[in-house]
Amino acid sequence: MRAIQLFQISATLIKLFKLNNTQIIMYYLAVHCNITPREPFADILMAEMADAGFSMFEDTNNGFVAYLQTEVLDDMYLASINRTDSNELYTAKFTYEIMPYTNWNEEWEKNFEPIEIAGVYVRAPFHTPKPSAKHELVIQPKMSFGTGHHATTSLMIEQMMELNFKNKTVCDMGCGSGILAILAAKLGSTNITAIDIDAHCVENTLENVESNAVSISRALKGDAQTLFESGSYDILIANINRNIILEDLKIYNVCLNKGGVLLLSGFYEQDACIIAADAGKIKLMQQKS
Repeated sequence: MRAIQLFQISATLIKLFKLNNTQIIMYYLAVHCNITPREPFADILMAEMADAGFSMFEDTNNGFVAYLQTEVLDDMYLASINRTDSNELYTAKFTYEIMPYTNWNEEWEKNFEPIEIAGVYVRAPFHTPKPSAKHELVIQPKMSFGTGHHATTSLMIEQMMELNFKNKTVCDMGCGSGILAILAAKLGSTNITAIDIDAHCVENTLENVESNAVSISRALKGDAQTLFESGSYDILIANINRNIILEDLKIYNVCLNKGGVLLLSGFYEQDACIIAADAGKIKLMQQKS
């Protein structure tokens, strides 16, 4: 297929951060895309938007929703999003909504059901406990993710259940609600660091750690550079996205102990070969995709 320009938002995205210096509370910019035909253009378009900085995507029947976390908004930029693009290959209609950072508990409690993954039972504080579960995680997130329902989180839980965490040093990079750090503690790790660039996530992680009656060594606000301040690890978990993983692979490698394990998730299947190739360049050996 010849190269085509599917979405011009990539070229103008940076204006969002340059044209308005007013500091406001963190927002999520949600861009809704209805595209016909959906396949294969939805996946191609999501890849372009991931390159432009969008970090979360939600599939819909007619396309998808892309989310960008930002502290600044620009009226001219936002006005440019509402449009319809059409050519001989596809028609795509774009709209947006602004989602102020807020407490998601009320809506989440209406829809969230407990989930069991590889013997790990994930529930909210208001759900009935399940004593028969091998491990039980009580999660009260203050964002719309981090409950185990997302495929990338459930895959991480499955992989973690196959590893030996007993007395291992562990880092949960991009900890979100802290669900993976808490599971590491329940699996026997006694030295756990949780890191997230979002202060709300760090706070939520500490609250959930307390709710689960486990302990972690530290919860830090920061990016991958923070790893240099917190030591080296036997197991490093990064459930983030392709772009951040590719950018930070070298740091992950430096901070892994000899024979350590790096668990990665948060990307599309077609990105696995790209990540594996970059990992191979720094002598990280792939065991399972």
